[in-house]
Amino acid sequence: LFTTNLSGKHFLQSLEIFWRGSLSQSVQNTPFYQYARFRELAAFSADLNDLQGPENIPQYAKNNLEETFFKDNYLETGKSNDLNYTAQLDLTQPFGAGGWLKGFIKGGVKYRHKNRDVDRDIWWTSHFNINDLAEAEPDQWDRTPQGKLAVSNFIDPNMDLNPWLGGRYDFSPTLDQDKILQWGRDWRDYTFPNGDNLYVQDPRALLEIYTAQEDIYAAYLMTEINIGKYIMILPGVRYEQTHNNYNSTFGNPFDSEDGGDNINVGGLTDTTGGQIYREWLPMIHFRVKPVDWFDLRLAYTKTLSRPDYYNLVPWREVSRHEAYVHQGNPALLHTTAYNYDAFTSFYNKLGMFTVGLFYKEIENIDYLSTTRIQEQGDYFGFHLTEPVNSIGTSIVKGFEIELQTNFRYLPRPFDGIVLYANYSRMFSQTEFPYSFIDGYEPTPPFRPRVVDTVRLGRMPGQVDYVGNISLGYEKGGFSGRVSLIVQGPSLQFIGTRSELDGYNGSFTRWDLVLRQKIGKRFSVYFNLNNFTNYSESSFLGNTSFPTREELYGWTSDLGVRYVF
Repeated sequence: LFTTNLSGKHFLQSLEIFWRGSLSQSVQNTPFYQYARFRELAAFSADLNDLQGPENIPQYAKNNLEETFFKDNYLETGKSNDLNYTAQLDLTQPFGAGGWLKGFIKGGVKYRHKNRDVDRDIWWTSHFNINDLAEAEPDQWDRTPQGKLAVSNFIDPNMDLNPWLGGRYDFSPTLDQDKILQWGRDWRDYTFPNGDNLYVQDPRALLEIYTAQEDIYAAYLMTEINIGKYIMILPGVRYEQTHNNYNSTFGNPFDSEDGGDNINVGGLTDTTGGQIYREWLPMIHFRVKPVDWFDLRLAYTKTLSRPDYYNLVPWREVSRHEAYVHQGNPALLHTTAYNYDAFTSFYNKLGMFTVGLFYKEIENIDYLSTTRIQEQGDYFGFHLTEPVNSIGTSIVKGFEIELQTNFRYLPRPFDGIVLYANYSRMFSQTEFPYSFIDGYEPTPPFRPRVVDTVRLGRMPGQVDYVGNISLGYEKGGFSGRVSLIVQGPSLQFIGTRSELDGYNGSFTRWDLVLRQKIGKRFSVYFNLNNFTNYSESSFLGNTSFPTREELYGWTSDLGVRYVF
């Protein structure tokens, strides 16, 4: 990761001239990545009840190692290169008319360029070739009664996962990650006596290679007008023009219908495309401050948000075995938002208290949607997952409360205590496409009648609430904070119906930050992050159907800082 910038400020009489140029580049190289899958046919007993929650599923597992085999293995290399540079120029001219009217006029231009190159190579071996390897090298491997490479070659007998995820899950036996990784390295160049390779190149990697560019040209003009001590008006407008370009390979990948080794990609074509769009983004802020300890602020702004690069690239992934299609959407539109805000603040030497209301109307939200393909063709009945734009106008509204205070009025040593708290509550609504079957046609071939309509739901990515509180102490060059953040669940992808919508779960996290200044230039700092080890989770529909839970433990940083 490399980043640098150069800026300057100059004065020509009362005219202020500011300019800045920046460059950043990040390169990520993955020389070896492995993904292995093992399979036990009929792995669970017939009385499995998957509605009791994931904690109860392991008790139904047979764990029959003699029948569990190495299904397939993927080796992957990849590299990505992100290059970003910007240039901007701002001009500011103050004005005044006596003591009752003053302010400034400000304008400027900005250019930003982003470029991303992604390269990937995937090698794959199926259980057919893996079984041939077990047969060709019988002295090296344990095999199942059917002659397949057994999972027992990769078991770690010393692994104890009892405390894992609080001991709620009973996992036994456990795979040895090092043995699997070593297998991938040792055998990736293996060739059978007949000349065939153990691994074949996976052509689906071609569909994940792309180059994307984005150029943004912007100009703005604004003014701040102060009328006496009580009123401030801040109007302005910004114009942005965005150019997106991409180069990729588009095709239709499909697995072998007979379950064999072949993975094919049909209709491969080099694809070049892009889009250009323009937006006028007006805004106006108004503040009235009738007394020294109170102010009221009103604002209207129009903003935009651009889709992720990868969502615009026309890639496609198809699995016939699992009946799904994943793809990008080069026709994806950018998101625009109309924001209305009203905030009021009370403050004095002991701190500040703020309460506010907000309301947003948002158009063309992009989100991941999963639907069933209804058109007759090769993929009829498959599940299609792709980024799409919402229909209609989405709404977000809510309120925010913030408190900042100190306790300097208390006797020593309590006069060093500081407190910060913030809480936001959001309510959102979006329309999603929804289809259902309303009977069948009365004549052959008796196809189902599909009704297309809409359903209401929360806005994707929007949490219902977020809050944080920080209690600290500052005195004698020492600064310390212990902080808590809480966040509600958020909608991540849209299913074919509300019960199949995917959510990220809520979480609670604690952090600790300590710093001590030593002289004028030195300071020592210590950070302890997530010291209560909160879990990240996701669920389907409601929390009774969890799909993911991850624990990362705590991390700490200890360092010395010198300022010169």
